[in-house]
Amino acid sequence: MGSCLDRTSNKITTEVEIISHRTEFPITKKEIALLQDSWCHLRSKWNAVCGSAFEKWLIIHPEIIDVFHNLSTELETYTMKDAPTLLKHVRSFEKLFDSVLFNLNNRRDIISTVIIVGKLHHTSFGVTQLYVTSLAKSIALGICTHVKLEIECQNAWTSLITFLADLLKIGMRLAIAEEKVDTN
Repeated sequence: MGSCLDRTSNKITTEVEIISHRTEFPITKKEIALLQDSWCHLRSKWNAVCGSAFEKWLIIHPEIIDVFHNLSTELETYTMKDAPTLLKHVRSFEKLFDSVLFNLNNRRDIISTVIIVGKLHHTSFGVTQLYVTSLAKSIALGICTHVKLEIECQNAWTSLITFLADLLKIGMRLAIAEEKVDTN
C-alpha cells in the first residue's frame, strides 16, 4: 500500500484525463459554425488583434515584460517582429485556434493539451491565473476592436477564449496542487 503522498500524486496526474473526458465545449453547433466561418477573416487580422491584446495585457501587468526578451518598455513603439518571443506566442495561439476549430472530434486531446500547457506555463514561467484571465479578456477585446463580426459571432469567440483560459487555469491549479504534494 502506497503512502498518502503517492496516492495524492497519482490522483493529480489522472485528474487531467478525468477532466478531459468529462468536459464539453460550452458552445453550440451553430456557434462552432460561426467560429469556423469567421476564422479565416479573423486570421487575416491576427497580428493586429494580438498586438493590441498583448499591448493592453502588458500595460496591466508590466512586471512580465521581461519574459518577452527584446520587448521595449515603450509599448506603443513595438511591432511583433521586434519581439520574437511575443510573436511565438501569437503563432501558438493561431495554431491552437486552428486545432480547436477544425479538430473538434479530438476534443479530449485538445482539452488535455491546453491543461498541460497551463501546468507548464505555471511551473516554467510562474504564470498566474490572473495573467491568463486578463490576457483572455484582452484577446476578446482585440477581436471586437479589429474584426467586424456580428454580435453572436463575437459572443462565440468570447465563449471559446474564456473556455480555453479556464482550461489553462485548471492546469495551473493542478500544478499548484502538485507543488504542495512535492513539498510535503
